[in-house]
Amino acid sequence: MQRNRKEESITGLISELSGDVIYLIRQEMELAKTKMSMNIRKALNYAFLVAFGAAFALTGLIVLFSGIANALSGLMSPLMAAIAVSATVGIFGLLFMGIGLYKFWKADFAPRRNIKLVREEAEWVKNQAA
Repeated sequence: MQRNRKEESITGLISELSGDVIYLIRQEMELAKTKMSMNIRKALNYAFLVAFGAAFALTGLIVLFSGIANALSGLMSPLMAAIAVSATVGIFGLLFMGIGLYKFWKADFAPRRNIKLVREEAEWVKNQAA
């Protein structure tokens, strides 16, 4: 009779522990979702700032390059000066865009730590249930 109670209490403890681990896994998943939401909000805010700054920078660059083309028109025809400035600026623009896109696609935005913890905890629960 005493042994049966011990087995029941061990079974109850394991059941309670499994329930707690499942709760912990759910909490980890919720934390991962919250972190992703926060990261997305931050990224959108940063993107807005970049776009706003880029609009002003672009305006300044247009005026600057217009002045450079105007200065070069003393050495060559105005059309050739405009083409030379446009081609140079275009090449640098494509280069920077390529670097930015490469780094963006290579970046890892997933909450790896939370995903790893959830997988480990799920594996532990499976092993305890078996």
